[in-house]
Amino acid sequence: MPEHIGILTEELYQKLLWKHQPLTDFWNVGRGIAARLAKYGVFDMKGITELPETLLYKEFGVNAEFLIDHAWGREPCTMEMIHKYRGKSRSLSNSQILFEDYDVDGARIVMKEMVENLVLELVENNLYAKGISLFIRYSKDCTPSSGGAMKLVQATCSIKKIQAAFSKLYIDKVKIGYGIRQIGIALTNLTYEPDLQLSFFEDPDDEENEKQLEVAMVGIRNRYGKNALLKGFNLFDKATGMKRNTMVGGHNG
Repeated sequence: MPEHIGILTEELYQKLLWKHQPLTDFWNVGRGIAARLAKYGVFDMKGITELPETLLYKEFGVNAEFLIDHAWGREPCTMEMIHKYRGKSRSLSNSQILFEDYDVDGARIVMKEMVENLVLELVENNLYAKGISLFIRYSKDCTPSSGGAMKLVQATCSIKKIQAAFSKLYIDKVKIGYGIRQIGIALTNLTYEPDLQLSFFEDPDDEENEKQLEVAMVGIRNRYGKNALLKGFNLFDKATGMKRNTMVGGHNG
């Protein structure tokens, strides 16, 4: 986007930025949102203004209002404000009460499903996490809850790295021999900037290739539904993801 612009009036915004591509250059428009707009043939802000608002609200819910205002340039802000913007939310989280008491191995499968879904949400919002946290509640309060937090080596949206971190935290914090009834996870200290400082043994192309694969996964799930793309652990007996994907908000509707 042009860096010389000061205050953007609606008229100036439309003249200079309506046809700018890619959409991900714009404030708070991640690759997931851009992919969902692309399926309607929309690749710039002007295209958003030409879509029926009813369609936008059906696709994006309450977030459609933000997109519509953004497309028309109704935000009275400067480019400096945009570049310095950070969302109010500094974490993404998810908690699941299990259908029955789970042993350590069964609960680990559920946790893996939850982590993958949350990381794809991270990717859709073009965010990176610098930390994780885990909460485990046991059956009938037979023992106090356990859990903890961990800083990641670098800000990342890598499913592999975040799964590995949660696996380590889980092994460190879970109590053996007690039925597990609730799991809560969170990705914390979120940022819009990736950490490019890789270790000596890491290939930056591997990180970028994984990110592109995750973006593709988000696009497939948004278009065809979450059950359109599954992994082996989703098919285990103790897995809950496929069932919960058919429920409203993860609960019986």
